[in-house]
Amino acid sequence: MLTIVVALAGPVLVAALALAARRAATAERTRALANPRRWRLPRRPRAALERALADADVALEPEPAVELWTGGTLAVTVVAAAMSPGLLPPALLLAGAGP
Repeated sequence: MLTIVVALAGPVLVAALALAARRAATAERTRALANPRRWRLPRRPRAALERALADADVALEPEPAVELWTGGTLAVTVVAAAMSPGLLPPALLLAGAGP
């Protein structure tokens, strides 16, 4: 008897929980879209980087440029560590010469 109850109530309960989870995820995304808060560099480094990007004729804001540089540095670090741990110091030294 219990098996029949579980077999009948289980799919209904799963559907109800899935619907509630979907609504919660949608509400969370809606809240995130309503208040887009983006990080910003401090004023002095931002001005210096903005000037350097303009001088180099690079059409990027300073924050995305830092994000791109950080991602590239992480990628170089992972590849250098995978190839040979001895490559880490030169790779980090060259990556540190970034913005």
